[in-house]
Amino acid sequence: MLALGTLGSFSRLKSLAGRSFDMPVPEQLRGHAVHGYTVAKTLRKWQDVDRSCDVLEIWAGVGSVASAARKLSLSAREIELHRVPGRTDDPTNKETEDLMCEQGVANALEALMSVKVGGLVMMGPVCSSWVFMNSSRCCRTHDNIWGDVTYGPVQEGNHFANCMVLFLLVSHARGLHAVCEQPKGSTMWKLPPVSLALDHLQLTSTQTPRCAFDRKPFGQRFLKVFKLYGPSWILDMRRTCKCPNAKHRALVKTSADGSVTGIHDALTESGAYPKAMGHALVRSWLKGLGAAAPLLHQKGQKRKASPEPVRKKPAASSGHFALASLPGSWKKPGLNLCAPEASSEGLPKKRKHASDTWQKPSLSFKPCSSFASAKSGQCLQANWMQPALSLETEATSDTLQKVHCQHHEISLDAGMLGLLLPSDAPENSYCAHAKDPGRIASVLKGPCGCCRNCFKDQKAKLVEEIAALWHGLSEEQQTQYLQGQWQGPLAPEAAEPASHRTQWRLGGKSICLRGLASLLGTAERTLQKRLKGVLDMRKNHLQSGSLGRQVPKQQAIIDLFFSELYHSVAEDLPEIRREESATEFAESLEDAFYWTPEACLAQNIAALQSPQRPQGRVRTLPPGRPILLFLQFKAWWAANQSMLQRSGSPEGQICAQMPSWSTWWRMWVNKWSSLMSFRKASQHKDCNSCFEMRQLLQKSSVSRAEKASLALQLQEHLRSQYHDRMVYWALRYSSQRRSGVVSIMIDAMDRGKTVWPAYPWHKSPASLQGLCRLQLILTGALVHGWFMGMYFQDARLHHGASAHLEIILRCIDKVMSMAAQAGCDFPKHLHIQADNTTSAVKNQYLTQAAAYLTGTGRFLSVTCGFLVEGHTHEDLDRTFAYVNQKVICSKTVETPGDFKAALLQELQPIASHKGEDLVVEEEIEKITRPRRAAISAAEDVYAILKGRMHRTESLPPVLVLPKSVLDSAQLPPLPTQIFKAEPPSDDDKVVLSKLAQYLDSQAVGMTRAAAEIRERYLSDDPDAALPAPPPLLWLQGQPPVHREVIPVTRNMYYEHLPDDSWPMLVKFHR
Repeated sequence: MLALGTLGSFSRLKSLAGRSFDMPVPEQLRGHAVHGYTVAKTLRKWQDVDRSCDVLEIWAGVGSVASAARKLSLSAREIELHRVPGRTDDPTNKETEDLMCEQGVANALEALMSVKVGGLVMMGPVCSSWVFMNSSRCCRTHDNIWGDVTYGPVQEGNHFANCMVLFLLVSHARGLHAVCEQPKGSTMWKLPPVSLALDHLQLTSTQTPRCAFDRKPFGQRFLKVFKLYGPSWILDMRRTCKCPNAKHRALVKTSADGSVTGIHDALTESGAYPKAMGHALVRSWLKGLGAAAPLLHQKGQKRKASPEPVRKKPAASSGHFALASLPGSWKKPGLNLCAPEASSEGLPKKRKHASDTWQKPSLSFKPCSSFASAKSGQCLQANWMQPALSLETEATSDTLQKVHCQHHEISLDAGMLGLLLPSDAPENSYCAHAKDPGRIASVLKGPCGCCRNCFKDQKAKLVEEIAALWHGLSEEQQTQYLQGQWQGPLAPEAAEPASHRTQWRLGGKSICLRGLASLLGTAERTLQKRLKGVLDMRKNHLQSGSLGRQVPKQQAIIDLFFSELYHSVAEDLPEIRREESATEFAESLEDAFYWTPEACLAQNIAALQSPQRPQGRVRTLPPGRPILLFLQFKAWWAANQSMLQRSGSPEGQICAQMPSWSTWWRMWVNKWSSLMSFRKASQHKDCNSCFEMRQLLQKSSVSRAEKASLALQLQEHLRSQYHDRMVYWALRYSSQRRSGVVSIMIDAMDRGKTVWPAYPWHKSPASLQGLCRLQLILTGALVHGWFMGMYFQDARLHHGASAHLEIILRCIDKVMSMAAQAGCDFPKHLHIQADNTTSAVKNQYLTQAAAYLTGTGRFLSVTCGFLVEGHTHEDLDRTFAYVNQKVICSKTVETPGDFKAALLQELQPIASHKGEDLVVEEEIEKITRPRRAAISAAEDVYAILKGRMHRTESLPPVLVLPKSVLDSAQLPPLPTQIFKAEPPSDDDKVVLSKLAQYLDSQAVGMTRAAAEIRERYLSDDPDAALPAPPPLLWLQGQPPVHREVIPVTRNMYYEHLPDDSWPMLVKFHR
């Protein structure tokens, strides 16, 4: 941490916390109108309409959603063109439901206004002009998403999209739950008004295949993936395809010449929602309202037999959500509201297909497959016969070949088991029988159950010793031991699936699972449940107190820990995605720009503490496993408990005993694993302190006391880095308010991503081998509250400290001009937030420049902040991730000019929503050394250093620029030295010439890229056409009068900065 200023007083900044920012309706949406109807006009015209409808389905088709609502005795209504022939399809009829005419839109809006508060509105506009089938005639592209507006289907599609936007805005104003649907490949979501509305309303998206709800025999179902946008409960609609061998009924046909044509009848039929999908949507909506149980328990409601055949396969392989269920008991589990198998429609009583059977499915376990889907939140309802597991659908034969295998080893060794303290619980007859030497000897004489005969290498005495130690442990200790032995990741990436193979060992000898269970006197099922952390729901897992009174208190303590972990340690990092999922990832990433950690902190804490499954953006944790989080939880609980006891607070007795592993694990699997996931170690740079402490926590040679101390140190380290972040958020907030501080965050993107030209194909031909493309350096500067700046330059230029400083000075120059235009005061204090590296800002050049700026009176103080290395991911990294997915991975960039145009197109909506300007410039090939002004200062300039941003103690001031040096004119004049781009060598020119020649070929046709390469690198004087560097008027002009004494504020971190930040709600107790 570095702060420069004239010698004054540096004190403490008051704590800061979250204050929500207003989310105004964008200007483009305020005037959005369809046939003259805007949101304001609609609310005024039908403000007195009777709100008696529960569910409204627009573009209803067969009306599956409305029909499902009526079966639950709800009031429902459809808006569909062909619902009543001769009436609803007649534009001249007053009851028309033709949304192309004004009367039809008016009738739809009136029906929308009649929906009750919290009601469901389902919209599925016609998708014929938005999908691939008719793309050649519709002419929709990235650059022209509106398509050929002279073509009838395109006109209809654009009009329906505008209608959907109006319906979404009205639904939001009326407090309704709106859901809109399109096929997965639809381009409607990219239409500017649709994209802007989805961003403003912050709707959640999910995908679900039609075949998962179809009741036709396997092989006769359509594989059509629907993409749904709606409230957070829409995640319950996610399903996976379970069709054997992925066989589906064809939707298209391919002719002999290779042309693809859609099958009209099949496409029409596939567009209709199956009845089961309508039921699932209504039930998900009711669960989101918390009203499902009363509606499903209405008297006189009979169950109807469902023709859905259930294939014989393990129950644990179900991939359906079961986030809530109806009350039940351990003998008769509660009804799962989401899975079709557990719906109110009963199971068939007869077999209809030879390949389908109806019988009670058996429970099958795959080691740690619950880990694979913990990220997506797919959990089955917990009961003792079918435990709460999070399992993904089994891979088909086609996908098994692509799956790589991860091997794990679990060893039951007498030496390791002897290190664990035995349980104090009295021994029961079950444990006594399992440890009986006679029983063990009898088992060793028989077969193990596999072809290897694992018993031949086992010794009776060693088995007796291990069995005695194993059954001397409690169930919680057994579960924790197996979890610690299992060395696997928590959540493998969906793009890189992995299967798991577990090798069991007993006394150092390999043994099969069936043989191990026989020797230990237990069941295979029990060992698998211990491995997965599955609880026996018939038991009270608390060591004291009653189940009904103690569990909520312990759950509240665990929720508090995870809530703190979610807001402090978990990060919103850009993950590596495959190219085919780049668009989907970018769409979800756009929401992050309209959300800040401090904006909704207070609201999120209350929501995360609710007993229901919390909804929010999935965030990533550093690489690790759940057992490491539990060790941190133990250290966190001990620290907070001792603090409360020392203070004498009555809150110290709220949870006098630490929650057990079983309770903690249940809360993690059923609630928090859907919000936080462990990232892979290779995706982002890791903090050295975090890495070293996690490695020590995983070693079995480290004692329990040492692990507890390490966990406490890790928890304190994570708290400190979060404390630094909040200090940065406070400075960012001050800059956004324009209260005398301007905050600039600057960093450069990885140069390996910004290459040009960007080829339109995924794999390069052999002819391009050795022809390396050109690289650009993209540097981002976020001047909070003023503008967003993107500066790119050729990779041959010097782009170190001088380039960063040049950009910082240009940003200040831009702020000066914006302040003059707005008629506001120029900021007196400058804060620079940069990457924690000496190659960028953390060096002598910035220190000298900051001293010049302070000594010449242009700023009262200059402050530089750096987050801890490995924890530097912030809003600028999120911007780079957005650029990578929306520009680099999605667009064909031939020249740097194309790159600039793409940046302007994609980043302008983000900057406009934040109320800031957007600046995208290509740096000229002349970057000077650090600039200074030739105006003398009147005071000495001092630097004050402190180790971390959140610390309140600092080192004594150090003189860096004496007044005598400025007065004696010993400083050099204005800069004249220029960093020119290194000219390409002769070998490079040969390669570039071949590349340009290949790009000029008829097969490639990238003539503009070839011309740009020849002009920039192969001309006789490439610098001749380059303009001179623009002058910095602010730096070379007269400085503002900043000579007043800096007042001492209540700012506990920087007493020279204004104390205009909000009070911190989070208090750190150490």
